[in-house]
Amino acid sequence: PDLDAALRENFHYDYCRRLGQLRAAQVRRVKHGAAAYLNACRARGQKLGNIKPSVLQKTAGWKEWFDQKVELAGPPV
Repeated sequence: PDLDAALRENFHYDYCRRLGQLRAAQVRRVKHGAAAYLNACRARGQKLGNIKPSVLQKTAGWKEWFDQKVELAGPPV
């Protein structure tokens, strides 16, 4: 089934899509996503203790971070 069609069964999602507030959801396979997420947050100046779970992150531009090669080991910055 179509992901966007399934999500549009939710009134609020459908309403936001019709208003143009949201684009259709995209599915992307990510390698080492947690490490890429932490690296991106740290590069934006966040301290490790202040990094929120990714589901709460409102910052845009994640595609570029997840497309980068991720270093898995190393000391925290």
